[in-house]
Amino acid sequence: MRPSRRWAAAAAVVLAALVGSANPASADPTVSPPDATTIARIETYLADQVAERGVPGMEYALVRGDTVIALNAIGVADGAGRKLTPQTPMLLASLSKNLTATAVMQLVEAGKIRLDAAVTTYLPWFRTADPAVSATITVAQLLHHTSGMPTTSPSQNGLLGDDSPAALERGVRALDGVELLTTPGTAFHYSNLNYNILGLIVQTVSGESFADYLSRHVFEPAEMGGASAGPHPGPGAAAGFYPWFGRFRPTSVPEPASLMPSAISYASAADLARVLIMNLNEGEVGGSRILEPASVAELHRPAFAADDFQAYAMGWYVRPGWEFDDPTSLTTSTRLPLLLEHGGSWSTTRTYLGFLPGEKIGVAILINANQPATESELQAIPTSVWRIIAGRQPTESSASEPLLQQYGWQVAAAIVAVLLASAAWSLWLLRRPAVHPRARLAVFAAMLALDVGVLAVIWRYLPVAFDTTTVALMRANPDVGILLAVATLIAAGWGLARTVLATLPFFSRRGGSGRGTTVPRSAQAHPGR
Repeated sequence: MRPSRRWAAAAAVVLAALVGSANPASADPTVSPPDATTIARIETYLADQVAERGVPGMEYALVRGDTVIALNAIGVADGAGRKLTPQTPMLLASLSKNLTATAVMQLVEAGKIRLDAAVTTYLPWFRTADPAVSATITVAQLLHHTSGMPTTSPSQNGLLGDDSPAALERGVRALDGVELLTTPGTAFHYSNLNYNILGLIVQTVSGESFADYLSRHVFEPAEMGGASAGPHPGPGAAAGFYPWFGRFRPTSVPEPASLMPSAISYASAADLARVLIMNLNEGEVGGSRILEPASVAELHRPAFAADDFQAYAMGWYVRPGWEFDDPTSLTTSTRLPLLLEHGGSWSTTRTYLGFLPGEKIGVAILINANQPATESELQAIPTSVWRIIAGRQPTESSASEPLLQQYGWQVAAAIVAVLLASAAWSLWLLRRPAVHPRARLAVFAAMLALDVGVLAVIWRYLPVAFDTTTVALMRANPDVGILLAVATLIAAGWGLARTVLATLPFFSRRGGSGRGTTVPRSAQAHPGR
């Protein structure tokens, strides 16, 4: 499949903009390092956001060069009210990807992995639904999200509760029935599956478990004392909070080990400050070299347009720093500073990591809660931090999600209420034999159409609308999930039972004309009539 014109045009625009921003030293406008006043503004803004959004806690770090210039935490770490500190590990979600990319580049340096090699070079059994096409997928395409892998796959549903060491390989082997969305190398499509495959490659070629590899070769030399990979971070980690019907409560959402390389790692703001320093200083942090400068440059190189505004490198989105754009002085020759960043989103956590490589300024933000219905409000926080660094005012954020997402549990509750009302009405009709059977059947046909429509919305429409599976959606949003499960049981279970009960009288009437029919008493008394 040839790249579409849209993607080709987007790539040209984005990459051209990035080239124009590639010389931050001469960028216009210039970026001043955060001074004490700027840092105070940032800290005040973040404290206000914790209070305004009602989230339980937030950690953050600001880095300049090889120095941490701000490190703090606000709020609580768990339901017991334990104080959150900058050393409290949190679930990183998709920030795990840049750690996995770092591990891959270490093994490239060691000669154990080639970026242009096919995945089957290291996992000979690897395949998707089309073995011939999937055999062409390369390591680089996984890193750049251009392999054609879908966002998720129904084959992963059975692994959502699996936290065993073998889950990573099980997850990759379960991709043998996955249909690729595009021919490898032709389009960007963000997918956790790409980085899960990379994690298994790291595990296979290194001879160490993925978690052990990161611990020994990334976390320990970088002095990231609170960092770990996998769903078992230890007793000191922050709890995750989910907004049950709008109110944040500590919630345990499944963290499958099969997603370890793409989403299931833990670290604190202090740990992520070390990651920023490593990326800002050509692979070195605290006297330890994690990567060679050439490998860091490859990690940061924008390789493919992700959309009309940014490109993707390896575990990093790359874009011009629009926050430093002053509309009153912007011209066609204005060069904006280059910004590399990545966010992480889980049902119970929201994370961010970003830096300006030319100015050597980095920001890390960790929140031990998320608002799946309106996560754009939390997503806007890092943008406002960069605006403050640029000497501008924070942006006013508002939810931009579709209404169905913003009011997910309310819509699900309304569906359950309608189904319960329908069930109550059908029970009333079944207990009223005086109602004409045909009229009753017409009402039950309408109720059956309602049931079928509800099931179609839950199991067909929602996966398409949110680019995931219904099971994954229900697990990620437990309050909505419970309501959707109840709606499914009512629509499928009672819908079937009601249909059978409603049609029985028709079958019994037809059967009455055959053998075994009861003769009316009037006919017995007057057989001649």
